[in-house]
Amino acid sequence: MYANEKAPQPKLEGGTHYQYEHLNTSMFDCADANEGLEAAVRKKREAVQVWNERVQAFRSQTDAAIPTCGFKEHPAFADLKSIIEMIFIGAEEDETGDYVSGILSKVSKDQDGTILFDGKGRKTLHAWIDAARRARIAASERGDIAGCGLADQNFQLGSYLDFIFWEGGPVSQIPVSIAVREAEYG
Repeated sequence: MYANEKAPQPKLEGGTHYQYEHLNTSMFDCADANEGLEAAVRKKREAVQVWNERVQAFRSQTDAAIPTCGFKEHPAFADLKSIIEMIFIGAEEDETGDYVSGILSKVSKDQDGTILFDGKGRKTLHAWIDAARRARIAASERGDIAGCGLADQNFQLGSYLDFIFWEGGPVSQIPVSIAVREAEYG
């Protein structure tokens, strides 16, 4: 559009005449957005590399599962935590962190590198999403506001996880997906 140029201004009268005089149009510059995205992807891949090295070092010492609290260092932890905080409004910070660690501790990969969640594939998560959607509808019909809200939270979380873990498409555009998909889980 108007890369760093002054956009056409509306003709206003009265005390608001100068209100829109100097609009910041830098947000319309697509090159800046692409550079920002590339930088975010690069940073996330560096964090994944550090994580993978730590997992390999851990694997060289033991075959035990990575402790759940160790997933607070996972490169997708902060991104997933912010998603969970958007969905579960009012949740305590420690509770949210533990929940995200639990989610990440359930991620694994099949022999061919396909993401598994709790040892199961995408169809199981789709069943969970469908059950949450049906529960939301049933609770809404009963007038159960709390039940409807809880079912909706589960539906939203399942939908986010489906997108982050498996959704086809340009994964390079989604740093959290890169962190989940390229990380090692032991």
